[in-house]
Amino acid sequence: MRKVICAFIFDYLGAKFITSSAYADNPASLGVGRKCGDRENGVPIRNRMDKPAPLQLLILEPGNLVRCEHELTVEGLPEFRRSIGLDA
Repeated sequence: MRKVICAFIFDYLGAKFITSSAYADNPASLGVGRKCGDRENGVPIRNRMDKPAPLQLLILEPGNLVRCEHELTVEGLPEFRRSIGLDA
């Protein structure tokens, strides 16, 4: 699902990069990002449940996206782009 959404954001909405994050003690979430092509982009310490916790920042650029084997087909793109303010 994440690969499809990222492909849509890059290919149809023109994003230059996508950022995300997960706490360091959440390897499953971090693994999803890495399988998509994310790379690490810093580790700030955040307050979580009144304790300091490292938050792994991730960044994904179009050339690093590990794409699905199926081509993405989109319908209603002009209407969607207008609804989110990308096109007049």
